[in-house]
Amino acid sequence: MKIIEEIEPIIAKIESLHLNDLKVYEYWDQLIEILGRDEEETIRFFKEIRNENIISHLCGQFPEISGKLQSDRLIVTLEELDKRFPHLKIAPFIQGAIEWLSHDYPSKE
Repeated sequence: MKIIEEIEPIIAKIESLHLNDLKVYEYWDQLIEILGRDEEETIRFFKEIRNENIISHLCGQFPEISGKLQSDRLIVTLEELDKRFPHLKIAPFIQGAIEWLSHDYPSKE
């Protein structure tokens, strides 16, 4: 299954939530898990994505995804994404992703 096919239903669930619904954290964790599984697939996904709404939903998870993948190539890809969509103002999230490169992602065990 392609990443986009996994992500779109989760984002639809997020959009259906009440603004203060704490269930959003569970959905964010699911997004992080999907995008943190495979570096190559995730980089390909971000290179191909054209949907600004999806990017807007995912940018807040850039630091945690970066922490899981520990990939300089992901950072370069996110910076390219920022250049393609400068009006989305995702640079602060990319900076957070850079900061997480040197941190171990917390285990859920």
